[in-house]
Amino acid sequence: MKNSITIIISLLLLFNCNIVFCQNATVKYGDAEIIENTIIVKLTSNSLFKSYNGGLLPVSKTLNMYLQSIGIEKYIQLYPNAKIDTCYNCVDIRSIFKISYTQKIEVDEVIRNLNRFEEIEYAEPSLVHYPLLSVNDPKLSGQYNLGLIDIFRAWDISMSDSSIVIGIVDTEFDLNHEDLIDKVAYNYDDEIDGIDNDNDGFIDNFRGWDMANNDNDPSKTATSGYHGNMVAGVAAAHTNNARGIAGVAYNARFLPVKVAKTETGYISAGYEGIVYAADHNCAVINCSWGGVYIENMYAIDIIRYATFNRNALVVAAAGNNNNSSVLYPASLDYVLSVGGTAKKDEKWTPQNSTSTGGSNWNHFIDLSAPATLYPVVTSNNSYITLSGGTSCASPQVAGAAAILKSARPNLSALQIGEQLKVTADYIDTIPYNSNYKDLLGYGRLNVYKALTDSLLPSIYLLNENFVSKNKHILSGDTVVVAGMLTNYLKAYSNIRISVTADNEYLTFVSDSFLIDTIQENSSKYTDSVFIFSIASDAPDNFVVNFKLEFTANNYRSYQYITLDISQNSFDIEINKITTTVTGNGMIGITDNNTGKKIRYLDNEILFDAGLFYGNSNILYPKIVSCFRGTSDFAVLEKPQYITDSFFDLATQSVFNDKKALDRAYGFTTTQKIFSKNIINHDFIIYSNEIVNTSANKFTDLYFGIYADFEIYNPEYNEARYDASSNMIYVFSKEKKNLFAGITVLSENNFSHYAIDNVLGNTVYLNDVFSELEKQICLLNKRSLAGVNVVNGNDVAVVASAYEKEIEPNDTITFVYSIVFGTSFEKLQSTALYVKNMYDSLYNKTNTETTYLTPVDNSPNARFYLLEGENLKFENAQNYSFSIHDVLGRAYNIEVKNDMIITENLRKGYYLLQYGNKKVQNTISIIIR
Repeated sequence: MKNSITIIISLLLLFNCNIVFCQNATVKYGDAEIIENTIIVKLTSNSLFKSYNGGLLPVSKTLNMYLQSIGIEKYIQLYPNAKIDTCYNCVDIRSIFKISYTQKIEVDEVIRNLNRFEEIEYAEPSLVHYPLLSVNDPKLSGQYNLGLIDIFRAWDISMSDSSIVIGIVDTEFDLNHEDLIDKVAYNYDDEIDGIDNDNDGFIDNFRGWDMANNDNDPSKTATSGYHGNMVAGVAAAHTNNARGIAGVAYNARFLPVKVAKTETGYISAGYEGIVYAADHNCAVINCSWGGVYIENMYAIDIIRYATFNRNALVVAAAGNNNNSSVLYPASLDYVLSVGGTAKKDEKWTPQNSTSTGGSNWNHFIDLSAPATLYPVVTSNNSYITLSGGTSCASPQVAGAAAILKSARPNLSALQIGEQLKVTADYIDTIPYNSNYKDLLGYGRLNVYKALTDSLLPSIYLLNENFVSKNKHILSGDTVVVAGMLTNYLKAYSNIRISVTADNEYLTFVSDSFLIDTIQENSSKYTDSVFIFSIASDAPDNFVVNFKLEFTANNYRSYQYITLDISQNSFDIEINKITTTVTGNGMIGITDNNTGKKIRYLDNEILFDAGLFYGNSNILYPKIVSCFRGTSDFAVLEKPQYITDSFFDLATQSVFNDKKALDRAYGFTTTQKIFSKNIINHDFIIYSNEIVNTSANKFTDLYFGIYADFEIYNPEYNEARYDASSNMIYVFSKEKKNLFAGITVLSENNFSHYAIDNVLGNTVYLNDVFSELEKQICLLNKRSLAGVNVVNGNDVAVVASAYEKEIEPNDTITFVYSIVFGTSFEKLQSTALYVKNMYDSLYNKTNTETTYLTPVDNSPNARFYLLEGENLKFENAQNYSFSIHDVLGRAYNIEVKNDMIITENLRKGYYLLQYGNKKVQNTISIIIR
């Protein structure tokens, strides 16, 4: 397909594992819709747990305190009885919780804060979905759809079996309907007597479950017009009973799982319903509902659980918007996405139906099925003619999957989906569909062919990797595409992969690849499937859709791969640091708030940061900045790697301040970023060469770096200034094992400001970080934040430098380093190390000497030598010596009289250690 927590005891007594959530309103969340004040949370696998009342809760004092602060109202462990498996793609969903809270705090803010706890794997909004169906006046018409999908010949081979169950995860059901009452998968192990006889955690779930309202009655009327009945009838209505309609799956039964709120009709528990169906032995799960996608690890986890842990095929409707929009869960990996067709195998549209909608079309659709103008089940033993809806296309595919599962029980869920795809009837050549080539899936469902044609493979390129000479893709690059070629079905030989892309900036170096043989259910890693080059004049940002065509004897299939090329930013990794390089002065994030921020030891420790500068006139503050919602710098030269003779990592970008409009100074900044692989020293240097390109002279300006470090829980941070290293730094008062600091390296007048982000303070970030507040941070000194409360506070820091005057065409250099450590001592050591290293390379004002005496025992001492020169050392014979470069490599040195022989060392930075019983010291030697 497509590629225990402890809450204080008084609080815990309010909860149990079967709590029904209050009727929270829905709110917009970008293009999506979510449930207000409700969060989905998954705990990390290495969290400490404590059992309470049948549920698992994370043991964390600070997490508990935060949950109290947002007014936690209810929690529920969603899947305490989930099956655990050790297969490669299996997933553990037992640690997923749903939490509701009462404080008037935006869901975004709660999610951001929760995701900073190491106990939280992810925190996400609770999404809302809607059924995908429309109907018209009640009347019966022929079931032409059954003939189109060739079901009658298929039934001659297999009518499925009553042991095969289709989970219908949907709205309400009328289970007394004449065409459904005998097809329900009743649970005779838990008949209705008020006892959970089968110990599955659901009392009296004799005929399914209402996940949205948490009871055993999936028939309660919602506002959706028995959408669940219509869907269930298409898949599994009682066939050959002299009543109503025929269901595709003939003998297979269905399990009703209601996931729509009775009060509203919207789908509020769709993914919970998928798990319920998977855990109750459904071989196929149908989801005739969907919504727009936001990044959602929860949905991905649930689909993986159903597919791999439980071997259940998830089938979903592609949508009724009659456009190319992408809906979910249909478009998730491992879900079989179903589009809709009309009577003549044309794409379903308003023109060939009585509906105002039509089938969505996109590259995520796997296959299609009839979606309009045939009878479907409704309530009270009634039927209605379907106006249109992929909601009823999807259950035809689900019914076909049930038949195939009965006929070929050894096929996995993924294999069943692939078999239905590769045997679909090709409909792209129908004139009406000419504009939808490759956008309606492999074709229209053919159940007979799915049962009889077992000789085809199903091949994909998975885990594709785009490799260039850089760690990201730039204009002018040649890119090699590698990946895992996987075949789900019949072993096949001599398969040709051909690649095309409709993009003027790409040229293929190699556009085809031959697979000799690939066995069933096997994979082959290939390090060069195809190669392409990017034009040097390519735009900074563009998207490429690659089409891979797989062809062999009697076999043709295709796959689309999308590559989003963004050259305005890229990610870097060095030592234990990961961040995103941008071209506009921001650190770690871009204008659209994407990026790695800064991660240290795999912990996200930064909210936002960036360069800013401004004047000292407090009556008319004029500040240019790029953080907290402002973006005053325009990219002139996008970031790119550059070569540096000393540093292992070097990048450069150029930007100006014209986006600041009336606040602009007319400055152009060349920003270079440096770092080096040095044992025990983790740092990044940001060098800003700022040119006054205006015709104006400026006086009394300040240049600064603002950083909102958030280490673990940001509410428990503290900021301090360390005079010995000239560094402002932040750490967690809770754990004290992660530290981050900033020190100015250029020879400017350094200043610092520690921000206590508390309402009522001079500087408060959570409303508007005003120009005056930014100016206060540049002009003033404040050395402490988060110290007046026991647990710390939300803090931020500023490091700045002062320039007396800047003439037109003048260049000022503002250089700072962000340093990291696991203790204050290590942080301080790194700050001093970076300062010494930078001074030795760039600040030429130090007194140079080649004569050293043992009294020169300052750890900051630096000595400069020319290449080929030796170092004089008084009484050298009384000391032992060792010398290492910045990578820790040792070099042999010879001592003659009062001379250390260094003439054989190349240009670079070295550490000389010397000592005896009375003296131990390390000094820096720079050979130039």
